[in-house]
Amino acid sequence: MTIHHITKRPVTVQAVPFDGENFDEVRELTGEEYFRPKAKSGRAEAAFFTAEVYDVLHDTWIGVAPGMVILKGTRDECYPCERRALLDIYEEPADGWASMAPWLASLPRPAS
Repeated sequence: MTIHHITKRPVTVQAVPFDGENFDEVRELTGEEYFRPKAKSGRAEAAFFTAEVYDVLHDTWIGVAPGMVILKGTRDECYPCERRALLDIYEEPADGWASMAPWLASLPRPAS
């Protein structure tokens, strides 16, 4: 098997940082039925997830932790993005990362 390298097309997506309490703000992006508090789980590795967002493309709920950013893609799919990955993958908005959430502006920038 040959591994191919492909480049992601530049597209604009919508984003809302999740601070652990702003459920209504995130629901404005995702839709009421697609973002909910996460039920407590006995699994230690899932303990830091406090909410779930529904991914319509994959028909599954995905765990969300405070400090993640919820993105809405080109097919209206919603998914969480860890903040360091956000800085690696996405260009800074014209009004700066701090306009979304102050803690985004304080993270070190990825090496170019």
